Amino acid sequence: MNKWKFDKAEPKQPFNLEIETIRRRKLDHDNLYGSMKSLIDALCNELFIWDDDTIHLTSLKVNQKTCKEVGEREEYTLVRRTG
Repeated sequence: MNKWKFDKAEPKQPFNLEIETIRRRKLDHDNLYGSMKSLIDALCNELFIWDDDTIHLTSLKVNQKTCKEVGEREEYTLVRRTG
């Protein structure tokens, strides 16, 4: 059962994703984008985006901050979809 409320993606519907992650420590560029693979696959499975190919996911922007920078104790990730 899907507990999140969003309009499901349709075939051939392109989207831009912006992901903001708050972590205890920053990752280098390669590891940051690599760590998003399972999240993006889960977004495809839930039809938040149709597929992670370049037709359906036209841009991906990942920002990271540390918990200390934003005054948080817990790690979390926010995802925004536009298109």
